[in-house]
Amino acid sequence: MDFVISKIMPDDNNFHVVKTSMYELTKVLNINQNGKNYADMAKAIGELRKKEVLIHDEERRTITQTGWVQSAEYHENGQVEIELSPKLAPHLLGLKNNYTQHLLLDTTKLKSRYSILLYKLMRECDRDNGRSIAILQGTPEEFREWLGAPKSYTYGQFKDKILKLAVEEINLKIDDMDLEIFQARYGRKVVQVEVHNNWTVNNI
Repeated sequence: MDFVISKIMPDDNNFHVVKTSMYELTKVLNINQNGKNYADMAKAIGELRKKEVLIHDEERRTITQTGWVQSAEYHENGQVEIELSPKLAPHLLGLKNNYTQHLLLDTTKLKSRYSILLYKLMRECDRDNGRSIAILQGTPEEFREWLGAPKSYTYGQFKDKILKLAVEEINLKIDDMDLEIFQARYGRKVVQVEVHNNWTVNNI
């Protein structure tokens, strides 16, 4: 989806059919080019078409149920045409503010979906392009929700099995991130969590 969304131009007024190829997708995602991976790629696009997306509108007090992909068309020569759901248009077209930029290359380096989500949240916190430490702050419950952790996880399980591993992968693979976890306690209970990106342009 990051790759498809990257094809949207700032001055687009409507969604256009995204034209790509299995060759381009394997190059972007840094995976081997073979028949099995092509089949897996088509399956993944198909899963995106079926995946539910819920859009909450607080002003209208509505929830819109839609998906990411409206349609996908595969050609014998490996070309692929992908059309986004029109319900996503207000959230992806004509954005002047309230959006976050990140490198598509970065997200393809990360294998864990938790790492990718944390990476995007840290990019969102970086409001001055690395001139100061970026801080993601929230309660343990908010962090579990943001990263999509299993609801059965305690905070301790979430921290050990998801948050720490995501931080370690990001620190290993993303050049301009040096993440560190901080906790605030009330008695013995953790009530506040912060993830700091200690990397700044001043480190260069």
